[in-house]
Amino acid sequence: MDKMLQTFKKHLSGLDNISIEDIMLNATKQSKVQTHRFGEGIKAANELVGCLQVLTAKLNKLQTIVSKIQFSLEDDPNNPANVNMSEILISQARDLIANTKFIDRDLFDTELSASMGSHNVTFEMASPSPFLDRREFDSLNQYVDSKKEEIKACMEAIRALSESNNSVSDISMTNLRGKTIGEALRIGNF
Repeated sequence: MDKMLQTFKKHLSGLDNISIEDIMLNATKQSKVQTHRFGEGIKAANELVGCLQVLTAKLNKLQTIVSKIQFSLEDDPNNPANVNMSEILISQARDLIANTKFIDRDLFDTELSASMGSHNVTFEMASPSPFLDRREFDSLNQYVDSKKEEIKACMEAIRALSESNNSVSDISMTNLRGKTIGEALRIGNF
């Protein structure tokens, strides 16, 4: 190995004072940092997956509540009993949105992200409360459906990222958000 190092030193200037021990020491420090970063990346990816799973469950529950609201108003939207029932359900939906958290972290109106190496997966979901306030239940369902598709795309991006080697450069996920992640998957960048 010393012979290879001596030959290498001949071809590159400035390496005359470097020993094999220095190279091995630097490699060890570098590998420790890389291992730590990799571990932090895996931890962040696991937390993002947990957030996305909780968000998906809450979005499914929100859609169930919205379908009950629509059903209660379907027969007779002027019937006081139906209006009262819909108001109770809207209140439940608002509470659900306000209390959607993962380890005390709000999941609506919050940017969620995970990084592994130079790759980043980001997801953000605006609160669907304005749809409730305006009583736009069909629009709310469409919004939730589109966000659930984006969550699936994020989960796929995280899976692809965790399965790929950190040195693979053909996966470009820097600052992808929402639909751009889905578009990237459909285009075949992964």
